[in-house]
Amino acid sequence: SSTEGSYGKLYNNESSLLKKLIKHGIFEQIISFDHPTISHDAFDNAQMLYERLDGLVFEKPVDILSYSRGALVAKWLASDPNNTYFTTENIITFSGANGVGYYKTGKFVAKGISLLRRIIPGPTAKLITALAQFSSEFFLELPGNQQMTPKNRKLIRILTANLSNPHTRVQTIAADWNKSLVSNPFKRPFARALDGVIKLILGPKHDWVVGFQEQKISPDQIDNPIEITSMHVKNFDLNYVKTNTHDIIYNYFKLKKQTAVAV
Repeated sequence: SSTEGSYGKLYNNESSLLKKLIKHGIFEQIISFDHPTISHDAFDNAQMLYERLDGLVFEKPVDILSYSRGALVAKWLASDPNNTYFTTENIITFSGANGVGYYKTGKFVAKGISLLRRIIPGPTAKLITALAQFSSEFFLELPGNQQMTPKNRKLIRILTANLSNPHTRVQTIAADWNKSLVSNPFKRPFARALDGVIKLILGPKHDWVVGFQEQKISPDQIDNPIEITSMHVKNFDLNYVKTNTHDIIYNYFKLKKQTAVAV
């Protein structure tokens, strides 16, 4: 993951969303935070940000735009009692990775390989299955993957944490994929078949990476999730999504800033 990989569609031309937010005075500055996603957990990421700030303190509240596992980082930054660097006012989460079913399924795969190793004859076959098991277990045990595993204590700690500022508002955006997003009619049967398999793991609605209901989990009790039709990696690609996600972001932050001024 990187700024370019996740958010390139929001700033890669002169009329882009992020430049419009600055030009129209909705924000004074926009800062990107690149951070490791599977080798570190959100607690590590937050500490990394604090170290980079090196004692700097924001005079005004901060708004956060987050995507996928970044939603966990955003929620922790808004909840962490050790965050003395800024107050969070508004958060938008796109396809928040608040529990990814693949990781739960992956544990069953690792267990299956373990059992298979015991019954496959021959030292070579046992070595191959041992390596496969080690690789899957190693991947699943990485801190970032653990934190995206349903019911993992690191995930629960973030999802149940209280926001430090009771006035912080959160807007979740939940994406569901459907066949209308496939423009090539010859690819639709394959895409629908794969969608059917993924539903067995992630549930009846998903964006191919995170289940729909998991995306909607929010620390803000008055959060009213916005539903869009999209694939996980293409939420900001206006040539792909059916809803203008750039407008969702712009209008949400504009409304919040106008409300703050009125108050």
